[in-house]
Amino acid sequence: MPSEKLRYLVARAGPKTPLEFQELRAALVLMDPGHLVDMILNRAQSDALLRKTAILSVVFRSTAKKWELSKAAIDHALYFPDYIRYHERGHGQILREIESAVLWLTNQEQREYAMRIAEYSIKHAAQIADNFEDGWEWSEALANLKGSFERLRDMS
Repeated sequence: MPSEKLRYLVARAGPKTPLEFQELRAALVLMDPGHLVDMILNRAQSDALLRKTAILSVVFRSTAKKWELSKAAIDHALYFPDYIRYHERGHGQILREIESAVLWLTNQEQREYAMRIAEYSIKHAAQIADNFEDGWEWSEALANLKGSFERLRDMS
């Protein structure tokens, strides 16, 4: 997270949190997976970004590597009917999840499938970049996804 954004978030965070992110992660790893799934699904009902990210993760990591299902998940995740204002944060998480899945698929010997997902995602993400009033997070995540795609392409 860039330092300016972190300072902004810290200044508005309120009372000091009893757990830092590393401690929180360590505790979450030990929790019952069913409880974590329930927490995610409860939040995803009202958080479109979390829902879209979760759908992408599940589809890309499923054992059935079906292009039409992956394409539908990407189309759904990259659909924003409204102009995204500067105060609406977190959209870059979608592209970061796509990048994570591309790298994961590559490690699973699914390089061609990963490249197809990356190429399609980059094309559509670039087309909607103008929908962001302040698209620095989107642009950064898109640049990282492009970098991963270029490294994959150069491996051939």
